[in-house]
Amino acid sequence: MINGIDTSHHQVFNDYKQINSTNNEFVFIKASQELFEDPNFVQHSMNFAKTKLLRGAYHYLSFAKGGKEQAQCFLSAVR
Repeated sequence: MINGIDTSHHQVFNDYKQINSTNNEFVFIKASQELFEDPNFVQHSMNFAKTKLLRGAYHYLSFAKGGKEQAQCFLSAVR
């Protein structure tokens, strides 16, 4: 089994480098949801870049808004 972390603005990390001592191999960081950019995405992404974890970003899809607008929101967040 491969272990990893899913994180967003709901999680707070005081020491990102301590993650290196865990058996986690990756982190998925929430970049956006609906038309909302996660306010901690950039901070999480920059700090997890200093760890051993492979990083990925994700968008939490909502059917209440259009797909094109949500895709644009995601692309805006990860640029």
